[in-house]
Amino acid sequence: MGLVAESDQELESLNITRWKHDFFTFLLKAYGIYFFLLVVALAHTIGHVPATMSMSKVAMSFTHIIKSSEPAFSVLVSSLFLGEAFPLPVYLSILPIIGGCALAVVTELNFNMIGSGFGTGGY
Repeated sequence: MGLVAESDQELESLNITRWKHDFFTFLLKAYGIYFFLLVVALAHTIGHVPATMSMSKVAMSFTHIIKSSEPAFSVLVSSLFLGEAFPLPVYLSILPIIGGCALAVVTELNFNMIGSGFGTGGY
């Protein structure tokens, strides 16, 4: 079975997990490790540029406080897009992180929405 379904039965049996596996297997065979290195480098650049732009708008310490909320975003994205379910202790361990970041944002004297937006990864 390929990526194109030829009948209704194949269309029903085609699931997203199989498609993702076939797609990444194809890319690994065709382009090797260079494709995955490019993806990691691109993701790093996408994360680095907004953080640097944030530091030009707000204090560096405030940018780092905002960036410390990344575990919460990682769990959220993994749950929504990858369908991963985490154990309850993971969710409970994120609550103090969210609370601390919220407290720091509320008490920041030089708060700037543009700077905090870039700090969370851009708009």
